[in-house]
Amino acid sequence: MQKTLAGAAELLANICFSGDEHVERLGEIEEQIEQSSAIESVRAMRFKLIECLQLVRETTLRQRDQLGRSLTQLRERLEGVQDLQTAAGFECEPALDDLTGLPFRWAAESAFAGAIERGGSEYATVFLVSQLHLVNARFGYATGDRILLTVGNHLARILPGQSRLFRWTGPVFVALMTRSEPLGDVEEEMRRITSGRIETDVQIGNGSVLLPAVVNALVVPLSSVSSAHELTSTIDKFVSDAGRR
Repeated sequence: MQKTLAGAAELLANICFSGDEHVERLGEIEEQIEQSSAIESVRAMRFKLIECLQLVRETTLRQRDQLGRSLTQLRERLEGVQDLQTAAGFECEPALDDLTGLPFRWAAESAFAGAIERGGSEYATVFLVSQLHLVNARFGYATGDRILLTVGNHLARILPGQSRLFRWTGPVFVALMTRSEPLGDVEEEMRRITSGRIETDVQIGNGSVLLPAVVNALVVPLSSVSSAHELTSTIDKFVSDAGRR
Protein backbone atom coordinates (compact mmCIF):
# COMPACT_ATOMS: atom_id res chain seq x y z
CA MET A 1 0.00 0.00 0.00
CA GLN A 2 2.90 2.31 0.79
CA LYS A 3 4.35 1.76 -2.70
CA THR A 4 0.96 2.53 -4.27
CA LEU A 5 0.64 5.67 -2.20
CA ALA A 6 4.16 6.85 -3.04
CA GLY A 7 3.43 6.31 -6.73
CA ALA A 8 0.21 8.28 -6.46
CA ALA A 9 2.01 11.17 -4.80
CA GLU A 10 4.66 11.23 -7.54
CA LEU A 11 1.98 11.16 -10.24
CA LEU A 12 0.02 14.01 -8.68
CA ALA A 13 3.18 16.08 -8.34
CA ASN A 14 3.40 16.00 -12.14
CA ILE A 15 -0.23 17.05 -12.69
CA CYS A 16 -0.40 20.83 -12.68
CA PHE A 17 -4.17 20.90 -12.03
CA SER A 18 -4.16 18.82 -8.85
CA GLY A 19 -2.75 21.47 -6.50
CA ASP A 20 0.15 21.25 -4.08
CA GLU A 21 -2.14 20.85 -1.07
CA HIS A 22 -3.34 17.45 -2.31
CA VAL A 23 0.19 16.19 -2.86
CA GLU A 24 1.17 17.34 0.63
CA ARG A 25 -1.85 15.61 2.14
CA LEU A 26 -0.91 12.35 0.43
CA GLY A 27 2.55 12.70 1.94
CA GLU A 28 1.06 13.10 5.42
CA ILE A 29 -1.10 10.03 4.93
CA GLU A 30 1.93 8.04 3.79
CA GLU A 31 3.87 9.03 6.93
CA GLN A 32 0.94 8.02 9.15
CA ILE A 33 0.74 4.61 7.45
CA GLU A 34 4.46 4.06 8.01
CA GLN A 35 4.03 4.80 11.73
CA SER A 36 0.88 2.68 12.13
CA SER A 37 1.00 -0.96 13.12
CA ALA A 38 -2.60 -1.72 13.97
CA ILE A 39 -4.89 -2.89 11.19
CA GLU A 40 -7.56 -0.46 12.36
CA SER A 41 -5.16 2.48 11.90
CA VAL A 42 -4.30 1.36 8.36
CA ARG A 43 -7.99 1.09 7.53
CA ALA A 44 -8.55 4.63 8.80
CA MET A 45 -5.68 5.87 6.63
CA ARG A 46 -7.24 4.06 3.68
CA PHE A 47 -10.47 6.05 4.05
CA LYS A 48 -8.46 9.28 4.26
CA LEU A 49 -6.59 8.30 1.12
CA ILE A 50 -9.83 7.64 -0.76
CA GLU A 51 -11.20 11.00 0.38
CA CYS A 52 -8.02 12.80 -0.74
CA LEU A 53 -8.02 11.14 -4.15
CA GLN A 54 -11.69 12.05 -4.63
CA LEU A 55 -10.84 15.71 -3.93
CA VAL A 56 -7.98 15.53 -6.44
CA ARG A 57 -10.33 14.10 -9.06
CA GLU A 58 -12.94 16.81 -8.49
CA THR A 59 -10.30 19.57 -8.61
CA THR A 60 -8.81 18.21 -11.81
CA LEU A 61 -12.19 17.95 -13.56
CA ARG A 62 -13.21 21.44 -12.43
CA GLN A 63 -10.00 23.08 -13.63
CA ARG A 64 -10.11 21.12 -16.89
CA ASP A 65 -13.60 22.49 -17.51
CA GLN A 66 -12.33 26.01 -16.73
CA LEU A 67 -9.48 25.56 -19.21
CA GLY A 68 -11.92 24.32 -21.86
CA ARG A 69 -14.13 27.39 -21.38
CA SER A 70 -11.10 29.68 -21.59
CA LEU A 71 -9.97 28.05 -24.82
CA THR A 72 -13.45 28.39 -26.29
CA GLN A 73 -13.55 32.10 -25.40
CA LEU A 74 -10.10 32.61 -26.93
CA ARG A 75 -11.15 30.82 -30.12
CA GLU A 76 -14.28 32.98 -30.39
CA ARG A 77 -12.24 36.17 -29.95
CA LEU A 78 -9.74 35.09 -32.62
CA GLU A 79 -12.58 34.31 -35.01
CA GLY A 80 -14.03 37.74 -34.29
CA VAL A 81 -10.71 39.38 -35.16
CA GLN A 82 -10.51 37.37 -38.39
CA ASP A 83 -14.06 38.43 -39.30
CA LEU A 84 -13.13 42.09 -38.75
CA GLN A 85 -10.02 41.70 -40.91
CA THR A 86 -12.08 40.08 -43.67
CA ALA A 87 -14.71 42.82 -43.48
CA ALA A 88 -11.99 45.45 -43.73
CA GLY A 89 -10.44 43.72 -46.74
CA PHE A 90 -7.22 43.07 -44.81
CA GLU A 91 -5.11 40.04 -45.76
CA CYS A 92 -1.66 39.03 -44.55
CA GLU A 93 0.90 39.00 -47.31
CA PRO A 94 2.60 35.59 -47.61
CA ALA A 95 6.31 35.38 -46.92
CA LEU A 96 8.38 35.09 -50.09
CA ASP A 97 11.40 32.98 -50.94
CA ASP A 98 14.53 35.17 -50.93
CA LEU A 99 15.94 33.47 -54.03
CA THR A 100 12.96 33.30 -56.39
CA GLY A 101 10.58 35.84 -54.86
CA LEU A 102 7.82 33.19 -54.89
CA PRO A 103 5.49 32.28 -51.99
CA PHE A 104 6.55 29.31 -49.87
CA ARG A 105 5.05 25.83 -49.49
CA TRP A 106 2.58 26.80 -46.73
CA ALA A 107 1.01 29.36 -49.07
CA ALA A 108 0.72 26.69 -51.77
CA GLU A 109 -0.94 24.28 -49.35
CA SER A 110 -3.44 26.97 -48.37
CA ALA A 111 -4.19 27.75 -52.03
CA PHE A 112 -4.64 24.07 -52.87
CA ALA A 113 -6.95 23.53 -49.88
CA GLY A 114 -9.14 26.44 -50.99
CA ALA A 115 -9.27 25.18 -54.57
CA ILE A 116 -10.19 21.64 -53.48
CA GLU A 117 -12.97 23.03 -51.30
CA ARG A 118 -14.31 25.17 -54.15
CA GLY A 119 -14.28 22.36 -56.70
CA GLY A 120 -14.11 23.19 -60.37
CA SER A 121 -11.54 22.46 -63.07
CA GLU A 122 -8.20 23.14 -61.44
CA TYR A 123 -4.87 21.36 -61.53
CA ALA A 124 -1.82 21.14 -59.29
CA THR A 125 1.38 20.84 -61.30
CA VAL A 126 4.72 19.86 -59.76
CA PHE A 127 8.01 20.90 -61.40
CA LEU A 128 11.10 19.06 -60.14
CA VAL A 129 14.56 20.27 -61.18
CA SER A 130 16.33 16.94 -61.62
CA GLN A 131 19.84 16.09 -60.37
CA LEU A 132 20.36 19.49 -58.80
CA HIS A 133 22.38 17.91 -55.98
CA LEU A 134 25.01 16.84 -58.53
CA VAL A 135 25.29 20.41 -59.78
CA ASN A 136 25.69 21.64 -56.21
CA ALA A 137 28.40 19.07 -55.54
CA ARG A 138 30.43 19.89 -58.67
CA PHE A 139 29.91 23.62 -59.17
CA GLY A 140 28.73 24.83 -55.74
CA TYR A 141 25.41 25.89 -54.28
CA ALA A 142 25.57 29.32 -55.90
CA THR A 143 25.37 27.64 -59.29
CA GLY A 144 22.48 25.48 -58.13
CA ASP A 145 20.67 28.59 -56.92
CA ARG A 146 21.16 30.26 -60.30
CA ILE A 147 19.60 27.25 -62.01
CA LEU A 148 16.63 27.36 -59.64
CA LEU A 149 16.19 31.06 -60.29
CA THR A 150 16.35 30.48 -64.06
CA VAL A 151 13.73 27.72 -63.86
CA GLY A 152 11.48 29.80 -61.62
CA ASN A 153 11.65 32.78 -63.98
CA HIS A 154 10.99 30.51 -66.98
CA LEU A 155 7.90 28.98 -65.38
CA ALA A 156 6.56 32.34 -64.19
CA ARG A 157 6.93 33.69 -67.73
CA ILE A 158 5.53 30.77 -69.70
CA LEU A 159 2.70 29.38 -67.53
CA PRO A 160 -0.85 30.52 -68.39
CA GLY A 161 -1.90 33.86 -66.95
CA GLN A 162 -4.28 32.46 -64.30
CA SER A 163 -1.61 30.15 -62.85
CA ARG A 164 -0.14 30.73 -59.39
CA LEU A 165 3.44 29.58 -58.91
CA PHE A 166 5.05 28.63 -55.56
CA ARG A 167 8.44 27.45 -54.29
CA TRP A 168 7.60 24.12 -52.66
CA THR A 169 10.89 22.94 -51.19
CA GLY A 170 14.45 22.40 -52.44
CA PRO A 171 14.44 21.84 -56.21
CA VAL A 172 10.63 21.79 -56.46
CA PHE A 173 8.12 24.34 -57.73
CA VAL A 174 4.33 23.87 -57.77
CA ALA A 175 1.60 25.69 -59.63
CA LEU A 176 -2.15 26.01 -59.18
CA MET A 177 -3.78 26.26 -62.60
CA THR A 178 -7.36 26.80 -63.65
CA ARG A 179 -7.88 24.91 -66.90
CA SER A 180 -10.91 23.62 -68.75
CA GLU A 181 -8.91 21.15 -70.87
CA PRO A 182 -8.81 17.43 -70.01
CA LEU A 183 -5.85 15.96 -68.13
CA GLY A 184 -4.12 14.58 -71.21
CA ASP A 185 -4.01 17.98 -72.91
CA VAL A 186 -2.65 19.71 -69.79
CA GLU A 187 0.03 17.03 -69.38
CA GLU A 188 1.10 17.49 -73.00
CA GLU A 189 1.34 21.24 -72.53
CA MET A 190 3.48 20.81 -69.39
CA ARG A 191 5.79 18.46 -71.31
CA ARG A 192 6.28 21.15 -73.94
CA ILE A 193 7.02 23.74 -71.27
CA THR A 194 9.60 21.59 -69.46
CA SER A 195 11.27 20.23 -72.60
CA GLY A 196 12.19 23.70 -73.86
CA ARG A 197 15.74 24.99 -73.49
CA ILE A 198 16.24 26.13 -69.90
CA GLU A 199 19.93 26.95 -69.55
CA THR A 200 22.13 28.81 -67.10
CA ASP A 201 25.45 30.44 -67.98
CA VAL A 202 28.08 29.12 -65.55
CA GLN A 203 31.60 30.51 -65.21
CA ILE A 204 34.26 27.77 -65.14
CA GLY A 205 37.85 28.96 -64.92
CA ASN A 206 38.44 31.52 -67.65
CA GLY A 207 35.46 30.41 -69.68
CA SER A 208 31.76 29.73 -69.31
CA VAL A 209 29.38 26.96 -70.23
CA LEU A 210 25.62 26.70 -70.53
CA LEU A 211 24.22 24.19 -68.06
CA PRO A 212 20.82 22.81 -69.07
CA ALA A 213 18.16 22.29 -66.43
CA VAL A 214 16.23 19.02 -66.63
CA VAL A 215 12.71 19.52 -65.28
CA ASN A 216 10.20 16.72 -64.65
CA ALA A 217 6.52 17.52 -64.23
CA LEU A 218 3.55 15.88 -62.55
CA VAL A 219 -0.01 17.08 -63.18
CA VAL A 220 -2.70 16.27 -60.59
CA PRO A 221 -6.37 17.14 -61.20
CA LEU A 222 -7.69 18.53 -57.92
CA SER A 223 -10.95 16.71 -58.56
CA SER A 224 -9.04 13.43 -58.09
CA VAL A 225 -7.99 14.15 -54.48
CA SER A 226 -10.20 14.39 -51.43
CA SER A 227 -8.06 16.74 -49.33
CA ALA A 228 -5.01 18.98 -49.30
CA HIS A 229 -3.25 16.37 -47.16
CA GLU A 230 -3.73 13.73 -49.85
CA LEU A 231 -2.39 16.13 -52.47
CA THR A 232 0.72 17.05 -50.49
CA SER A 233 1.39 13.34 -49.89
CA THR A 234 1.17 12.76 -53.64
CA ILE A 235 3.57 15.62 -54.35
CA ASP A 236 6.07 14.50 -51.72
CA LYS A 237 5.96 10.91 -52.98
CA PHE A 238 6.65 12.08 -56.54
CA VAL A 239 9.67 14.08 -55.33
CA SER A 240 10.92 11.21 -53.16
CA ASP A 241 10.57 8.61 -55.93
CA ALA A 242 12.38 10.88 -58.38
CA GLY A 243 15.24 11.34 -55.91
CA ARG A 244 15.80 7.57 -55.78
CA ARG A 245 16.10 7.21 -59.54
